[in-house]
Amino acid sequence: NFKYDFASEPDETINYATSHDNYTLWDKITGAQPSWTTAQDIAAQKLGLAIPLLSEGVFFMQGGDEFARTKYGNGNSYNVQFPNEFDWSRLTTFATVDNYVRGLIAIRKAHPAFTIDSAQTIRDNLTFLNTPSGVVGYMINGSAVGDSWPEILVYFNGNTTSQDVTLSGTWNMVVDQFISPGTTISQVSGNFTLSPLSAYVFYK
Repeated sequence: NFKYDFASEPDETINYATSHDNYTLWDKITGAQPSWTTAQDIAAQKLGLAIPLLSEGVFFMQGGDEFARTKYGNGNSYNVQFPNEFDWSRLTTFATVDNYVRGLIAIRKAHPAFTIDSAQTIRDNLTFLNTPSGVVGYMINGSAVGDSWPEILVYFNGNTTSQDVTLSGTWNMVVDQFISPGTTISQVSGNFTLSPLSAYVFYK
């Protein structure tokens, strides 16, 4: 079978979780999983934004997703004022999400390994790892694009349960399920447990 690619270079692909014409990410999560706790909803919100933010290509985000914006389940609100208005009080309620996204944006801006502009360079320097079901892991050779993080390791755990992975050598953890400061949270090695609905970034 002949396989068609939809884009030849990374700047031709727009990566996002939700766009302005549809449900917000928060409404998609809470609508799809009404039995989840608020903590699970917040974890999924962070993960849903971390995936495109840490992907090659162009990042796009619907306004307000950084503070768990809701349109109260309205996925086709083009012709009404409410609920298209932003409820800015959610910036306080969901400050942990906002701070997390700010950190990921800062990482993306500071580290060219996440915005490589050549498809061939990506193919040569990004390697997907064998992972448990529901987990995506990849390694980026940051030194090839002049990144201050020579080796970068990224994991996304989409499961509602913890998953174990094995780290080869000692790594600096700069993103976990709670924060994304861009500075070392801790150093880890060997067997490592990924929390449910979480994203992690390590470098060495």
